[in-house]
Amino acid sequence: MRGLAEKLHLSMGISDGADGWQGAMINQDRRYALAALAVLAGYLVVLGIVPYWAPPEADLPNVAARLGYNVSLAYTLTLAWTALCGLALVAVAFFGVLRAPESAGQGSPSLAERPGRLLLEAGLLVAIVFFAHFPPFLARVMEFIEDDYFLHALFRMQCGDLPYRDFEYLYGPLSIVPAHWWMNLFGYSGQSYYALVAVLQASFFGLLYLVISRYGLPRLYRYAAFLLLVPFLLDFLLGLNYVPWRRMLPIFGIMIVAAAPLRPGAIAAAAGVFALAFAYSFEFAAMGLAASGVIYALMFFSHPFRQVLVHGLSLAGASLGLGLALVWLLTGSAFTAYIGSTLEVVRSAAELGLGAFAFHWTAHSVSGFALLAVTLTILAVGLPRLAGARMGEGDRLLLACALYTLLTLKIALQRADIWHTSAPFLAIALAWILPAERRLFAAPRSTRPVAIGLILVLGVTTLIGYLPMGVHYLQVYRRGAIDVVSGQPTVGEIHARRPALLSERTILNTDSAEVAAWLAAEGRRERPVLFYQTWEFAPHIGVCPVGYSFYDLLYTDRLAPMRALLERTPDALVVMRPRSYAYLFEGVPSPPREREMRLRERLGAVLATVHYHQSPLEGQIEDRMWRDAVGLYIAEHYREAARVGDVVILTRKDRPGD
Repeated sequence: MRGLAEKLHLSMGISDGADGWQGAMINQDRRYALAALAVLAGYLVVLGIVPYWAPPEADLPNVAARLGYNVSLAYTLTLAWTALCGLALVAVAFFGVLRAPESAGQGSPSLAERPGRLLLEAGLLVAIVFFAHFPPFLARVMEFIEDDYFLHALFRMQCGDLPYRDFEYLYGPLSIVPAHWWMNLFGYSGQSYYALVAVLQASFFGLLYLVISRYGLPRLYRYAAFLLLVPFLLDFLLGLNYVPWRRMLPIFGIMIVAAAPLRPGAIAAAAGVFALAFAYSFEFAAMGLAASGVIYALMFFSHPFRQVLVHGLSLAGASLGLGLALVWLLTGSAFTAYIGSTLEVVRSAAELGLGAFAFHWTAHSVSGFALLAVTLTILAVGLPRLAGARMGEGDRLLLACALYTLLTLKIALQRADIWHTSAPFLAIALAWILPAERRLFAAPRSTRPVAIGLILVLGVTTLIGYLPMGVHYLQVYRRGAIDVVSGQPTVGEIHARRPALLSERTILNTDSAEVAAWLAAEGRRERPVLFYQTWEFAPHIGVCPVGYSFYDLLYTDRLAPMRALLERTPDALVVMRPRSYAYLFEGVPSPPREREMRLRERLGAVLATVHYHQSPLEGQIEDRMWRDAVGLYIAEHYREAARVGDVVILTRKDRPGD
């Protein structure tokens, strides 16, 4: 077989002379490029065309189904095409048509810079990031979308409710329970919340800079590497689900395993990181741990079987055991509720496709999948050499990050907006940027600039996708800064059942203040309140809400139906917007919630993300879900009690005194 490969090699005109070597390298560069382009062409078809050939049921509550796009098929075909291309490229490499260079020409990591200078630079970065999230400025407006979700969840905990047991919570306990402790320590307020976000953001970017510094890059290259990664990690939504810790904890675990997969101390550290990731967001953690497992799987070719097996199982067992223990400690009596609620969320997402958008190609997604295609080509060409050499740190890192990207594409294709599609490519971007040694998966010299160029395009288009929220963030920050520096007072205490977030703003929302006062009036202040598609009001007007499910998309209403809750609590009031009232009581159709498409939104829609065009359709789906879950029951059994501010408040028809 080797003779056949050599004959094929010679038949292609590749000699051992200098001219032949140079020609061979040019030929190899072209072949690598053609192979990667072929892989990318397949992705263009299996993601952009084929999923429309087998549309899902049109009445499923997600935008992708309404547009006839089969998300599950798209991901399955992506995996199948990746596997097929990988096998084909391995075969091509075995016969010598594609050959990997002997070495990537990169040295082992070292600390080239003085530790004192690095710590000073990291400290300066921490200060800059913290000031960019300066809590007193942000709390003057409090309008960043995802912050409302966590302010609501933390407010529920202030009311005595526990996540998973008393209300739906979509993320891991590590993302909410320590935040609750923080609020207990510093007081529940918008300023306390944004201070926590600022600490998390600042500490992350400081640590990331030190991690990059470990690889011994010259100073300017270190700055460039850091800046290349920043667009993937920015968060203008200010939710604890989008702080970069959630996405990067599993990647940090992979990096530790790649650096020292057989060192007990490294395994213990990686297990601790994966445990934190499990408690924060189990799906990313599971995918990161699985990606680390492939490192051990390939090490069977070059290391003693028993040694690899023991260390691999130790990592898996310690990660899972510590992760479950941490979840149990954080949830306490709500541990079984956490398991049940999490399984229900997973089931609802799988069965109903909740939150799914229809994927379409943008400059952002093309550059991301092009980077994946280049990476797959490099990995497949290097695999035939596995039995004859041991992997370097860079080999292990690139391999595990590529698998992590493939696994997390499951999440990305489900939602398909810029926040979700940028996350998977962060892993392989980091593996290409860091100069860890690669022996098996070394790339031709011309490939690395191409990969870095694709990462740059990914970063720029990610920023374009974020642009509308980034502009909004800067406007809010500026307004808050002017108010604080000029000494503008806050609204101060308002008449409400509990301390309300409205009191921290510079400008009073009079409509919301009227609602707070009406619900706090004598004779009404003790009555339960269900917020119908108005869940974000609760902490701002100081009203503890009832109801297990509360979010726009109803993941867990089957666990604790709102209809049953209203049947058990006939004195409950219902708060809804006039638009919802007209939809339920007057038969006014639910139109798409059109958004203003300025130049930056149009640019983002073309270059970066699907959500600018598709999210208005999701509003109709949410309206229908709420109507079917509890809205029809409300229309039958409730009547208007008052119109206060910008909401309608309803009471049961059989309570004539209201």
